[in-house]
Amino acid sequence: MGQSLPCDPKADRDELASAKLWAVYISEAEKYDKALVEGWRSDMEGLLIFAGLFSATLTAFLVESYKTLTPDQGAITIALLAQISRQLEFNSTMPSAQSSMTAPFTPTPASFACNTLWFLSLGLSLSCALMATLVEQWSREFVQRTERLESPVIRARVFSYLYFGLQRFGMHKIVDFIPLLLHMSLLLFLAGLIPFLHLINTLLAALPAALLAVITMTYIYLTVLPIFCSDSPYRTPLSNAVWHIFQAFHLALRKQKQPILREKSQIAHDSPRDTLTMVEAMVLDAGADSSGRAQRDRRAVLWTVRSLADNNELESFVDALPDIMWGPHGRRRLYDQTIEILLAGQDIQLVARIEGLLRSCDSGLMEPNAETRRRISCIKALWTIAYFLASDHPARTWFPVFDAQILASHLNHSNPLVRSYSISAYSLVQWIVRTAHAPYMWSAADISPSVLEPPGSLLTAEHEPEAAQYSGVDLVNIAYHPTDLPQASPHTTESFQDTGYDSLLDYMRRSAYLPEIPYEFEATCQIIRPYHGWISPRAEMKLKATLSIVADQPASTIKALGPQVHQIDIIVGTIFSILQSAPGCLNAQVGRAMVKYMAPRAKGPGLLRALRCCDPTLLGSLLTNYLAGGVGNLTQNTLYSIWLLSANRPPLAVFEEGVLSIVYAAPQFSITPSVIAVLKSNLVMDTSKAPPEQLHLLMDRLQISNPTSEMDIRVDATERWKQATFAILIKFLEHDLALPDPTAKRRATDTFRLLARRCARRAVPSSLQLRFATWFQHVIDHPALYSQCDMIVTVIDWLYNSTLCEPFDDLDARRMIRTALTTYAATLPLQSDALRSRAATLLLTLDLAPRMENHE
Repeated sequence: MGQSLPCDPKADRDELASAKLWAVYISEAEKYDKALVEGWRSDMEGLLIFAGLFSATLTAFLVESYKTLTPDQGAITIALLAQISRQLEFNSTMPSAQSSMTAPFTPTPASFACNTLWFLSLGLSLSCALMATLVEQWSREFVQRTERLESPVIRARVFSYLYFGLQRFGMHKIVDFIPLLLHMSLLLFLAGLIPFLHLINTLLAALPAALLAVITMTYIYLTVLPIFCSDSPYRTPLSNAVWHIFQAFHLALRKQKQPILREKSQIAHDSPRDTLTMVEAMVLDAGADSSGRAQRDRRAVLWTVRSLADNNELESFVDALPDIMWGPHGRRRLYDQTIEILLAGQDIQLVARIEGLLRSCDSGLMEPNAETRRRISCIKALWTIAYFLASDHPARTWFPVFDAQILASHLNHSNPLVRSYSISAYSLVQWIVRTAHAPYMWSAADISPSVLEPPGSLLTAEHEPEAAQYSGVDLVNIAYHPTDLPQASPHTTESFQDTGYDSLLDYMRRSAYLPEIPYEFEATCQIIRPYHGWISPRAEMKLKATLSIVADQPASTIKALGPQVHQIDIIVGTIFSILQSAPGCLNAQVGRAMVKYMAPRAKGPGLLRALRCCDPTLLGSLLTNYLAGGVGNLTQNTLYSIWLLSANRPPLAVFEEGVLSIVYAAPQFSITPSVIAVLKSNLVMDTSKAPPEQLHLLMDRLQISNPTSEMDIRVDATERWKQATFAILIKFLEHDLALPDPTAKRRATDTFRLLARRCARRAVPSSLQLRFATWFQHVIDHPALYSQCDMIVTVIDWLYNSTLCEPFDDLDARRMIRTALTTYAATLPLQSDALRSRAATLLLTLDLAPRMENHE
């Protein structure tokens, strides 16, 4: 048992606070280190087994071969016995053979070479076994040292300390070197076998020589193969060394820091290097854009789909499928050929398998969360496939078979999120079924109704009430029982083209007031939206009717949508952009719908999304004509819509000068002065480069005062233009701003901010200064009228930010403003520190004005 490290009582609190961070490091380090150590252990176990067997085999050969290094005592004994026998037989004196028997023994060169090579081979084999045993021991100790500690901070630091110690002392290189010992041992054994057999038979020795040559050449080939083919699974312990030598040779040859035939690595390195490792080169080649990579990807995906055996495995693939074809920025086309092959494969039947997986959710055997997740994954995948197919229409000549009924069965699902996915998928599949049969028949004169409405492809009337019950609008009457829509013959080109509008409007009506915005609603609308360039009378009628249904809701319902983008905004913008392609379609019905939508809609990204596709000139003309035509109880809403579109920068609608006379003639409301002021300001801003005479005429028509001197001389047109916005501002302020409700007060304040931003930061004529000062003093003297209006605070902020009353150089005007500010500051509560500070700064500025004291 290891002893735990003593706890430091003075441990830094910051160190203890970092325990969670280091716990994450430990989690990741354990995965990497355990995989590394387990790999070393398994390699060493295999080397130990092979080294043991090889050493035993080699020892058996050595037992026989080492005898050839010493005199053969058996041969000597036989020779002596033979000599004694001959002496006794002939009983004569024979020459002594002792000299030959006692001559020094010298082993043959073949025997010497054989034993030398085999003893070296045995030594390398045993060294390999010893090193493998040590590596196993080191690996075990490495794991034990990191597991016996409890403190995450200390354990993490031990992890890093020991791992970087492995790198520092090159243990990775030692582990790679150990198999090389065994390989060299085997080669030495084969080399020694040649002289061993040569002593017996020269022809027999040729066999191991040939085997050695083949093995050596193969070994050399496997060593250098990964250098030229990074996808090669073959390598030897010498491959890394040869790779670095090869890289260094070419670096020195070309005198630049990049490997031959490779781009400079973009892979992050732990230590500064100028060349790629073999692994880094393999990663770089695997990710390089090429036809080979695309083919590999297709083969891998096809194999994956074919190998999916159960629903759980298929669900994982289905869940990942949409990300291949669709992303945050729209359609992805990198894997188009792969998806084409999947959809076209008769043995794969991808769409049918996804629909089967969707049906499995009705088995009642799944957890509710898992069931919902699977439903959404399947429906999302079907939508993505349908979008993939529809985005290439009409160039595509084939479509897979979709089961629209299974998607239709989810349109009234109890889960709103499932409904939001299913309605988009169903509408897109429905559009495909309607148009797939005749992708090139836009000019056909005779189209069968069965082509337009194949069985199972259209949403029948029985589904419409289900959609209407959560949409909040009466969809049934307009969708399938229109009393005033002309019924065109299905045998006309117009009828076939109108089916595109049918798909789009059906989708919009079902989606209008869903609690969840349908999945990729805007992208779906863009796909099924017709782009014929003209609108038939039937389509025009249905477009206007749908726009009226969507907009003709209680103001509280539209106001509750909030400022963010809602499907209503996309619907309104899409329908209006279609209708404006034929300006004759923009009549009072469209104007009323737009006013009903814009008046209660909160300002924000949603409203901007609806109006960004609208032509400003056509939109302005539409509202002008609608206001001029007499709009009854919508006059105030129309005026607010005109103000809203004009007050935006840049304006969302363009209004001609004639709209002012219409506004004057219309019933007056609290919003009317704001509308007139903003319209005049826009007209003035748009004529900055007009000739002087035109400027004078325009401002005379707009009833903008012409500042004069005591000699009643008209000022220059450019000067008058620069002072025009301030004159418009003064005239706006001089209206009765004791508005009845907070909303009207906020609009008046917004109008002031808009006009104030446009005023030039320069002195204006004294007459305008005095009019402003008079109004400001009047406002301060009547606090009861403006107690709930933040106009005063807005004006003070403007004066403070306008380089401290820079537009005012008239002493009487400054005195009046100063008097009013003094009165206002005395009424401020103690909590209004910021406002009190600004008022005090303005008073100090006014007190220090030139000649102010003398004037007083």
